[in-house]
Amino acid sequence: MSGGSLQSIISSSFPDGLPEPCIAIVLRETLNAPMYLHDQGQVHRDIKAGNILVASDGSIKLSDFDVSASIYEPNPSSRKFNGVAGTPYWMAPEVIHSHTGYSFKADIWTFGITALELSHGRPPLSHLPPSKSLVMKFATKFQDYRKNTKDKSKFSKNFKEMIKVV
Repeated sequence: MSGGSLQSIISSSFPDGLPEPCIAIVLRETLNAPMYLHDQGQVHRDIKAGNILVASDGSIKLSDFDVSASIYEPNPSSRKFNGVAGTPYWMAPEVIHSHTGYSFKADIWTFGITALELSHGRPPLSHLPPSKSLVMKFATKFQDYRKNTKDKSKFSKNFKEMIKVV
């Protein structure tokens, strides 16, 4: 993937984030990977711009399956994972509290955080040390991140609705 990671592209050329049409294409293409993984009984647990690779033809691939996990349960509702895995700024709250178990929905959280990363050039709470960011996910300030990000008007209603659940 000669274009490198999307994170390196953003940090070198788009420090304030990508334009929304580019984000839409990247997210659409990236979403194919977790959909496939989930169908195979696996969870990626570390979706982020640093793990999204770009080819010279513009194609997108999800990489880095080091912390992915597999479970072979016939009933999708019983597929629960335990153990903290992933990168702190992108971790879903249920992964942080892994003693309760978590499911494929953790990938949806990391996907949403990645959407925010692509739109602002960094993930929420990245100005904090990783350990503090984990704690802040449960505090009001994480909710305030969405309200106080600059250039809110540059995003469409659809984009805002998509990330609203994060």
